[in-house]
Amino acid sequence: RRGYVGAGLRTLTPDAWEALGQPRNFKGALVETLTPDAPAQRAGLQVGDIVVAVNGQAVADSTEVTRRVGAVSPGDTIRMEVLRDGRRQTVNIRSGTRPSEADLLSQDGGGQNPTAPGAPPAAQGEPIEGLSVAPVTPQIRSRNELPDGVSGVIITGVAPRTPGARAQLQQGLVITRADNRPITSVADLRAAVDRVKQSGRPSILLSVWTPQGNALVVLKFAEE
Repeated sequence: RRGYVGAGLRTLTPDAWEALGQPRNFKGALVETLTPDAPAQRAGLQVGDIVVAVNGQAVADSTEVTRRVGAVSPGDTIRMEVLRDGRRQTVNIRSGTRPSEADLLSQDGGGQNPTAPGAPPAAQGEPIEGLSVAPVTPQIRSRNELPDGVSGVIITGVAPRTPGARAQLQQGLVITRADNRPITSVADLRAAVDRVKQSGRPSILLSVWTPQGNALVVLKFAEE
């Protein structure tokens, strides 16, 4: 039987690591999702953590994390070293038993390139980097058939030939995280963009809800 922690991990591109302020050749894996009440969530692993080592051994990418976790017996403790808010921390996770493939597929949110939903939101938005964004109100949630668990700001428009357009972002998608932090308002997104620009980074990493699953998008700023 293989070990299991219940964390959805993603290997990032060099552009994405750079957007997070890491070297382009950074090694590790981003925690993108957590299965509710699974071992990882119970142990305190968080969405946005960057796993850099498992049981004292450095990991290059998400595949290596999954392989090391799978090699552990259920009930054993897995020591995950993570970067959280720039600081290295250790999370001790007691491994569970890996569910069946069918169960895993039902929990998987996918992870594709952005594709816009069919129903356009009829809402005005505030401009940020060529995007018009608005809070997800109950009316917008209903009109766009957004799942209850999705929170953030919805894209209500994209101006052509802007950073948002070049990132292939589309109306109706929801930005849920920016710079690896949750977004609950337009002010949150604006603050994240300002913070990243002030740090001198050329781009910001966005987590975006799409009907096909979550996508990670590198939004490159216009050169000033």
